[in-house]
Amino acid sequence: MAVDKKLLNQLKDKDPKIRRKAIIALADCRDAAALKPLADIARSDPDARLRTLADRAQQHLNSQLNPDDTDNQTPRAAPPPRLNVSDRDIARGKAAMEEALSYNIAGDTAKATKSLIKAVSANPRLKEDSYFLSLAGNILSVPQDEALHVLYDSGKVSDYISSSNKARVQKKRDDHYSKTDELPWSAVWFDLGIFTAVTAVITFLLPLVFVQMIGRTIEYQLSLTSEELTQESLVISEELAEFYDAMNTVGLPIFLVVALATAASTAVSMLLQGGAIHLIATKLLHGTGTMRYMLCQILPYYSMTSLVLFVWLCIAMGLIALGAGIIGLLCMAPMALASLVIVFKVAGKIGAAYDFGAGKGCLAFVGSALLLGLISSPVTLLVENAFSSWLGTAILSM
Repeated sequence: MAVDKKLLNQLKDKDPKIRRKAIIALADCRDAAALKPLADIARSDPDARLRTLADRAQQHLNSQLNPDDTDNQTPRAAPPPRLNVSDRDIARGKAAMEEALSYNIAGDTAKATKSLIKAVSANPRLKEDSYFLSLAGNILSVPQDEALHVLYDSGKVSDYISSSNKARVQKKRDDHYSKTDELPWSAVWFDLGIFTAVTAVITFLLPLVFVQMIGRTIEYQLSLTSEELTQESLVISEELAEFYDAMNTVGLPIFLVVALATAASTAVSMLLQGGAIHLIATKLLHGTGTMRYMLCQILPYYSMTSLVLFVWLCIAMGLIALGAGIIGLLCMAPMALASLVIVFKVAGKIGAAYDFGAGKGCLAFVGSALLLGLISSPVTLLVENAFSSWLGTAILSM
């Protein structure tokens, strides 16, 4: 088979898949003119895997061109009768060989081995093909003359596939851990600082916005006649009006103290929950990852969604204050669904951080919430009662 100029041009293609197919074709062309292009690819191709493939293809082509150039040659037995194989089966065998090569380049030797078995089952002539034997020996890490014995020994193949799968899973876990271990704690403190600042600002502004919106609504409804007031979808009750008066008496310093206290407690809770998630994810669910990486995935997401929900709530309250009570309430209704979406998104980020999927991420998230709830409920109740008493006293003293 002469070297096709089209194959030589494909060796320079930008697409590595096209270059790989050209290398495979040249490896079996039985033309010495293909040795130099393969050598060039083995030396200069930007893809290391294709360089390795080209080097093997060059060696294979050499063995085809010089079958007697080996040491300690022994007389060969007469070849067995050539099997009758249909063109369709030959094509299936070739496709399975290319599939095996692709899996081998990708590092999945288990699937590559299965493809080898599929290839030789489709085309039994491959048992005598030096390129197939070379490929099988390389994938199975055995000498070429032993490759067929391994492929036809179901026990050895099963053991090899099992060990290859375990090695692949372990490599994936190691690669994932090395990636998650790169982030330092300084990145966590930065993201936690942003999250704490966002929480403090929202906690400080929310009651102010709420009071302003109630005040606007009260002014608007006082300007209405009794008949017009009865047509309003949302009427400010006396209790809410009294609450508005009480909140107006509270000074900004108290709002600031409440905001700072809430932000600090939320930051501590986030760290505690992160520790609980990490404990459940690694010890119970056997995930691979670091607490640092996981926190750096969920903290920025919490900061962003908190701001979005705050703006959303302000818009809804603004619509209510302007008299569009039904529209404002309708805007608030999807917030529960949005919160549910946020939980699932966070679960997905936890699953990705520990490399075990969103389902286990949800289990880790819910489990951590239950664990912290059981541990912190008494303490939280005492702190909330003490803080509520202090705040009530501060308001009444003004």
